[in-house]
Amino acid sequence: MKNVIIWGVGQGGRMVANLLHGDITVRAFCDSDESKRGAGLDGVPVVPPEAIPDMAPDAAFKSGPAVFAEAADRRFGTAAMPRPFRTRDDPARSGLSGRTWGI
Repeated sequence: MKNVIIWGVGQGGRMVANLLHGDITVRAFCDSDESKRGAGLDGVPVVPPEAIPDMAPDAAFKSGPAVFAEAADRRFGTAAMPRPFRTRDDPARSGLSGRTWGI
């Protein structure tokens, strides 16, 4: 089983979560907006970016507007991201799914 984290709780994050299946488990959503953290989305917790390394996911996906992804990169760099780290434009190469999909 592979555990992933999805960065972004909006529509894009939900779309990514709905596309993942099989032996892939969404362990958490991540968002820098404190008001979105806590209770979770469909039973999956929403955590701050700083929590990602401790969760040790197999992979993470960024979703949402590019401006937010770029701001997250500037703020946290790639240190908080597991390898491989894929953007929403590159999920097919993650090795987590046998199909190609675009969001």
